[in-house]
Amino acid sequence: MGLDNHMITSTVPALLSGLPCYTKDMTPHHSRDRRTGPIPNVQCPGLHENSTRTSIELAHLLQQEPRHDEAIAVLTPLATVGSSQAQHELAKTLEAKEKLDEAIVWYQKSAEDGTFGAAHGAVRLMLRAERASEALAWLRSISDPDASHERVECAEWVLASMGRDEEAKRVRSYGWEPDGSISTPWSITPPSSKEG
Repeated sequence: MGLDNHMITSTVPALLSGLPCYTKDMTPHHSRDRRTGPIPNVQCPGLHENSTRTSIELAHLLQQEPRHDEAIAVLTPLATVGSSQAQHELAKTLEAKEKLDEAIVWYQKSAEDGTFGAAHGAVRLMLRAERASEALAWLRSISDPDASHERVECAEWVLASMGRDEEAKRVRSYGWEPDGSISTPWSITPPSSKEG
C-alpha cells in the first residue's frame, strides 16, 4: 500500500530537516539558478553518514510512490560526491525510468566502489543493449579485490552470452590473472614424499 500525498508531504520535511544541502522543495539549494533552473552534479558540503542514510530512506519512500524524479533529485548529489550506496540506488531509479545509459554509468561507479550487486546491474543492462564486449572489458578493469567473486560470475555470464562457453568455464574454474586475462588451467600437485 502506497503512502498518500499528505503522508509524504508531512514525512519529507522531517526527513530533510537535518540535511544542509536541501530546501523544503527537495531541490539542492546550491543547484538552483533562477534563470536556468536546476544545475546537475552538485556537491553538497557537510554530508555525513546520518544525512546519507536519511536521504536514501527518503529516496526509498519516493520510489514506492513511484515518484522517481524526486528520488533522483535526492540521490544525485550524494552519488556525485561518492556515496556508493546512493550511486546504486540512483542506478536502480534511473533503470525504473528506462534511462538505461545513465543507469549503467551509476551501476558501474557503485560496483567500482565495492557495492555488491551493482556489477550485476551494469552487466544486465549492457547485455540488454547488446554491449557484451564493452561489459567484458569493463569487468576486466575492476581492480577491487572484494569484487572478485561478482566480477567472475558476471564475466562467466557475459562470455556465455557471446557463445564463448569454453572461456566461461575457464573463468568460473580458474578466475582472472592480475593483468585482467582469464587464467589458464592449473592444478595443485601434492608434494611427493620420499621414503628413505
